[in-house]
Amino acid sequence: MGLKKHLRTELCLTFALFFFTTFTHIAYSENIPIAQKKASPELIKKISKAGDLKTHPDANTILIEMKTTYNYNLDGTYVNTVYGLRKILTQQGKKDYSERKFSYYRKYDKIYVKKARVIKSDGTILNVPKENITDITPSALAAMNIYEPDQRQKVINFPNLEVGDAIEYFVVDTCYHAVMDSTFDTMYFFQEFDPVLHDEITVTGPSSMPLRYKSHNDPEGKIQFSKVEKDGKTTYKWWVDNQPKIIKEPSMAPFQNIAPGIWASTIPSWRDISRWGYRLNEKYIDMNDALRNETHQLVKDCKTRDDSLKALYHFVAQKVRYMGIGLGKKTGFDPKPATKTYETKYGVCRDVAVLLVAMLREVGMPAYVVYTAAGYKQYPEIPNLVWSHGIVAVPRKNGGYTYIDPTVENGMNLLMSVEATQETLVLTARGDSLSRTPYSPPEDNMGHLKATTELKEDGSVTSHIHLVANGIYDLALRQIVKAMPPAQLKNIFQNMVSSVYSGAKITEVKTGDPEDLYTHLTLDISFESKDFALKAGKYLLVKSPLSTGVFDLLGSSFLRSASLPKRRYPFNLQTTLATLNEETMILPKGYRVKAVPNPVSVKYKPVEYRMNYEKMGVSEPQGKPAVQYKSRLALKKKIYSPEEYLKLKKVLKASQRSKRGEIILEKIG
Repeated sequence: MGLKKHLRTELCLTFALFFFTTFTHIAYSENIPIAQKKASPELIKKISKAGDLKTHPDANTILIEMKTTYNYNLDGTYVNTVYGLRKILTQQGKKDYSERKFSYYRKYDKIYVKKARVIKSDGTILNVPKENITDITPSALAAMNIYEPDQRQKVINFPNLEVGDAIEYFVVDTCYHAVMDSTFDTMYFFQEFDPVLHDEITVTGPSSMPLRYKSHNDPEGKIQFSKVEKDGKTTYKWWVDNQPKIIKEPSMAPFQNIAPGIWASTIPSWRDISRWGYRLNEKYIDMNDALRNETHQLVKDCKTRDDSLKALYHFVAQKVRYMGIGLGKKTGFDPKPATKTYETKYGVCRDVAVLLVAMLREVGMPAYVVYTAAGYKQYPEIPNLVWSHGIVAVPRKNGGYTYIDPTVENGMNLLMSVEATQETLVLTARGDSLSRTPYSPPEDNMGHLKATTELKEDGSVTSHIHLVANGIYDLALRQIVKAMPPAQLKNIFQNMVSSVYSGAKITEVKTGDPEDLYTHLTLDISFESKDFALKAGKYLLVKSPLSTGVFDLLGSSFLRSASLPKRRYPFNLQTTLATLNEETMILPKGYRVKAVPNPVSVKYKPVEYRMNYEKMGVSEPQGKPAVQYKSRLALKKKIYSPEEYLKLKKVLKASQRSKRGEIILEKIG
């Protein structure tokens, strides 16, 4: 992919786009003069005519013009040029564009900066001096002390940039080694978080190596297209004019699922990519005595195939430090040898996947590296190399695959629910087609809270809450417990319960073993309160502690971003989720239940909520009357369309209203 994406990395809502752009090696061109001069009258007029905060009151910058070209060859190499002109409107725009970082991978590309300059509001030109362009190790690699010589960043600082100025650049990217020989592919987007006046991409290649292409997220048909054949070459051109900005919303779907754009590729099929990836990885799936001995030691007491699979998965996930850098054209596809990753105990996703594959094969389990897409769409008709993560697949006896992500350190499950229903490509010798990871139902990602609460005649209360976590709930809670000292965790719940019940005191917080990845993590909370119930003559008014939602720490945090009354873009919850609350409230002798809140049941296809109270008569062993409270919230999708979001809001409002309900007790006699 071209440099345009490098110039917009701040637009990406997820780490995914960091893995889609072309690897680049930027070299400073000595052709850039340093002397100041005035811009041409035509350029000054174009910048002035673009507008300002009066015409674009919600913009930080205006992308006045972007022109990107590719000329690809039969061997897959290409020359890519990018011209960009952007006007700065606010201090935030200045902050965003005063420094540009361009990632590159020296194995593939080399970039020449032909023009990089600031055009002041009075038309004066300040060329970017050589000393303002530095070549560094990416900060993520430096922070983790990783030696990866091919992965670099060129940082360009535009001097003396102020509000009202513009930045202008022209770069040439020469790809001298195709990632996949004799193929070309790209993706391109025509919208960002600031307005775009004109944006175009032109791709030219041999007519004997035609592009397959598809536009997407363009319901209004704003993307225009032309195709011309001449002298054995075909030129494809897409462009847009006057594209409004994307309005930022909390928890947006991945950028490439929102912005209008095009996908284009010459790759014949997904099976070709699968076979290519298989051949690429096989030479790194090696074994030596140390790794072999470790592998067999780990499975020596395992009784089943699944036991062995989990033992090896947990070892790799726990003992090999994941570096959080995905695969792609600017981070590389080649892994380290499995033995090297085992020796160093760190690696990026493709390294960790290759290590687990080697260990699984050593104990007789077929296994393959898998490319996955981090929440974004892939199109069956446009095979491409736009992948962001590497995991592992083990064939099942009844067909299909068991997917494993060995980069998840604290996970009980082999695959996180955030990776469910994601596009995948298993890399095999025969060649696989595009597939998907399985759906993860909300029940598999549930927090189940059970409480026993005893109310005294004086209005005081004691309560014990027991939480069993599953799936993403378990993973999130495990990370919290491992990161926080017990006293800090207790303070958090103390603050939360105090916000609902003044004077309440947490007496105990106890967790299961967060290092035990074979048992669901549990959390036990006990609290007491002297003035829990509200006295009103012969009546006591009381709320079920679980009904307040205060102890559902994780469910509340997941849904906090569902704050807008309606949305323009899809809402990305990232996972399915469920919460089940069950509470027995033991009442004081001499009181009877006068009234309980009405039951609630709201159900739509993607989300549902149910709540009810039930009078239980005399409970054992206390021999006192009791009330049973039960509620269940189930969110069945990861991503909700704007229409589905409205239904989600209705369910959440019903849930919030039900939390206000009180049990009314009446004194007998």
